[in-house]
Amino acid sequence: MDEGISVSSSLLAPRPDPPHVEDWLTDFVRHRPRLLRRLEGEKRARFFAQYLDRAPEDVLLHHTRSLCLVQPEQVWARFSLDAYSGKYEARMGFVLPGDANHPRATSQRGVSVTDLKWRALGRTWLGEKGGLLTLDHDALCEQLGVEALYLAVGLSRSWQGEYWPLVVGVHMVPDYEVDDQ
Repeated sequence: MDEGISVSSSLLAPRPDPPHVEDWLTDFVRHRPRLLRRLEGEKRARFFAQYLDRAPEDVLLHHTRSLCLVQPEQVWARFSLDAYSGKYEARMGFVLPGDANHPRATSQRGVSVTDLKWRALGRTWLGEKGGLLTLDHDALCEQLGVEALYLAVGLSRSWQGEYWPLVVGVHMVPDYEVDDQ
């Protein structure tokens, strides 16, 4: 789902499964989500600033819930595509203010990104030949022409006895576009 977009959908019932306490059942077959509107400009900037998570450590360190919106102090991106095997990876690392940092998120490798628009952007930048593209915070912001960058961060389902942080949404002000060449 794209950021700053209002969508109508039918939430049927809460289905909390800690730490995924935000989970709901829905029926996308009979009740498809509908795009209602898209936030742009100042409304978009106010929305993200207003809904920043005040306690992202609850997600990243304590695992008492599984979703948060953060504004990193630093972010870096890594895209890789092995042209031979077709294996594609989109990853981001980030540093948050305060004590809410997860060691995987702050590592050079970063964490997996599941945001479809971000993944498509990386594929566009890499092209068919693939390879590796790494961008630091300044290069990333310059390349995209953004004033502010926000991440929706979540936790995976339990795997190998752990909940792994994931970037589930990459949101920018102003929004970025993906050239669908």
